[in-house]
Amino acid sequence: MSDDVLAICTALRITKFSIIAHSAGAIYALATALRMPQSIRGRVHLLAPWIPPSQMAPIGLPKQVSA
Repeated sequence: MSDDVLAICTALRITKFSIIAHSAGAIYALATALRMPQSIRGRVHLLAPWIPPSQMAPIGLPKQVSA
């Protein structure tokens, strides 16, 4: 997915953009932000993010959150 964002931005000559994602889109937003940090304008906004437990550790989150 981040490869697609990179290809589209290159084709359209977009150098800076904002990211907003909802639910399962959060993992793609984070991957894009990590792959293209120089292109992100401002913050990455995640609305009700869902991140698969298998992907928590790579971004520094525990696999389970204690209540």
